[in-house]
Amino acid sequence: MRPNFHYPRGAHNQMFRDPRARRGRDPFFILLMVQLGQQIASMENKPPVTLALMAVQVGIFLKDLLLVPGELLRLIPSQHDGCLQPWKIWEGGQWSRLLWSAFLHADEHHLYYNMASLLWKGVQLERVMGHVGFGALVAELLVVSHGLLVLG
Repeated sequence: MRPNFHYPRGAHNQMFRDPRARRGRDPFFILLMVQLGQQIASMENKPPVTLALMAVQVGIFLKDLLLVPGELLRLIPSQHDGCLQPWKIWEGGQWSRLLWSAFLHADEHHLYYNMASLLWKGVQLERVMGHVGFGALVAELLVVSHGLLVLG
């Protein structure tokens, strides 16, 4: 038997809206990001490629709060317009989705967990592979993983 879900009027529409517009900044997100910043500050050898990737992704997520010039702001798509949707890439020719989808995050927790994971892995890999090797690995993995998803 199929479960019967009843949502309050309009609730189903709010589930698909931008969570940042619905409730503002989550105070726990701010605390988690401060903790991540403290971890970075306490590192003896700071990995530049990892930190640059993190800065770009956080900057894109917080673009509305930063003083970003209008021309640059218009280049950054919304989550809806930049997420990885293979049919929009093949049929619509929206090839920029292959890149943007790696830098867009659904909400604060998605961003935090990705940044924490990137920091943990990036520190180790960048130390072993070097800055250029790690940057190349990230680029290769982005192209291969997104390419396979679109082709598959």
